[in-house]
Amino acid sequence: MDSKGVSETVGYLLILGVVIVSISYAYMHTHSMIEDTSSKFKAEGLRQSFKRIQNVLASSTYGGAPLQSIQVELHGSFWIANETHLRVVRNSIPVFEGYVKSLNYKYEDIEIVLENGAVWENNHGYKRAVEYPRIFVHK
Repeated sequence: MDSKGVSETVGYLLILGVVIVSISYAYMHTHSMIEDTSSKFKAEGLRQSFKRIQNVLASSTYGGAPLQSIQVELHGSFWIANETHLRVVRNSIPVFEGYVKSLNYKYEDIEIVLENGAVWENNHGYKRAVEYPRIFVHK
């Protein structure tokens, strides 16, 4: 009777060990997938927030709406930079020359910039335009 009880206890412990190992493996495997998906959704949320800011700027500048308000939730570094030099020439006559300010935001490895009416993104060293500048010609 004693040997049966010991072997039964050892069997239960082996089954418990296999269950714990399999649950741990499943957790470790799915946790990294959840983290990747979460960072992708954060990046997309940042892109959408800056597109909203761009739309508000365009509608208040060109759309005739004198006052617009927007609320976005951002976590990270937020600053206004004065680094880009811009020179506009028309018919060989300089129309504008100076530095253009940009609205910058950085969260972890993602940096998004609203500059010259366009939204630019630097995601893990890969740079691309999220939204190109809108060019309006009034005659």
